[in-house]
Amino acid sequence: MVSFYFPPLGGGGVQRSVKLVKYLPLYGWEPVVLTSSCKDYYAFDKSLFEDLPKTLKIVRTPLWEMLPVYEWLYKFRLNALAHYLREREAYFMVPDKRCGWIPHAYEAGLKAITLQKINALFTTSEPYSSHMIGLFLKLRTGIPWIADFRDEWADNTEYQKTYLHTKLHKYLEMLVLKNADIIISTSKQITDILSKKLPHSTEKFITITNGYDEEDLVPVRKNSIPTKKFIILYTGNAAGRQTPDCFFKAVDKFLCKHQMAKDFIEIRFIGIPPPSFLIEDTGLKGVVTLIRYIEHKDLIRHFAEATVLLLVVTTLRGGHVIPGKTFEYIATGKPILTVVPPEGATAYIVKKANAGIIVSPDNTEQISNALEQYYREWEQFGRIYTDPNWSFIEQFERKHTTEQFAKVLNSLLEQHNQEERKEKDIL
Repeated sequence: MVSFYFPPLGGGGVQRSVKLVKYLPLYGWEPVVLTSSCKDYYAFDKSLFEDLPKTLKIVRTPLWEMLPVYEWLYKFRLNALAHYLREREAYFMVPDKRCGWIPHAYEAGLKAITLQKINALFTTSEPYSSHMIGLFLKLRTGIPWIADFRDEWADNTEYQKTYLHTKLHKYLEMLVLKNADIIISTSKQITDILSKKLPHSTEKFITITNGYDEEDLVPVRKNSIPTKKFIILYTGNAAGRQTPDCFFKAVDKFLCKHQMAKDFIEIRFIGIPPPSFLIEDTGLKGVVTLIRYIEHKDLIRHFAEATVLLLVVTTLRGGHVIPGKTFEYIATGKPILTVVPPEGATAYIVKKANAGIIVSPDNTEQISNALEQYYREWEQFGRIYTDPNWSFIEQFERKHTTEQFAKVLNSLLEQHNQEERKEKDIL
């Protein structure tokens, strides 16, 4: 498994790899993880080591990264230049800022395939540098290869800085799509986007969503009690393309109508915070609590305390995206204020799960009304009653999604072995 984001790194992008490693041995597969020794990251979570099998083999490689360059520039007070380069990394680091990992990981991957007798290769993105490592290893060794896309690549506007960059990323993406034996995506919409680029090989495109680990959520169900405050919880990234502008305007609108409610509402953002001007411009400084990244086990406590969970997918990010936290959200049984494209993939999951109110990220009035509906029920009963569709939700438990991965691996290995036998027969 080639996964850049792996413990001690934390954050949403780590969960998929960690849970696969945790549960694949149940289905006869013993993973070997190839990862980085990255230090330039916003989130670290040593508690995730508790999920890893004690016998797990982890190969960590060095990488060339820009952090020492920035530190040198800051040391000599060249702050403006350091900031300029940070803002423009996507222009000169292709396919992404982790490209300095490729040569070291490639060499380590070659050794691991031989020494560890690896049967199949699995690469997961982002970063897309992982897929470039997979591509080079595939071309060198012929090993069966699964490329896992947690998000879109060439269609992502972040990789379309110039005409040249757009063309280059499309070319690199196509190399991966053509050479990988199986392409897995986290939503049907992303699978459709990718498979249309290779219309004669649609059979190798598969959807396996993210999920939730039942073991993680036991404390939420045991400790959820009525609270003295109406707590809205948002976890993850609330900046850049994920900035919830419309939500802040909606809260401001709601509090203008119900000024007394301001003393009873708390909005918690855990992770990468929204821009400070949004909080100041809407007068929500006393309402919003900002908490930097915390370990996943501590995050569960906040789930238990929350009255409502806030899930946002902006129009800019697109309706095909399903944030990984969606599945943990629906599995808590807590009501979700779902501010997403109404016809998109996330809206479909929340609707089928009967897990919350779905409103458009572009409709301030709808968001404000949904917030008022939840607040009024909490005000009257001290909690908000939900009736989740558990038969739908339970299919996303990590053991089930890992079983899907194992079936794909088994099928791929069997196909590879058959092809090798045919070649021997011909010889």
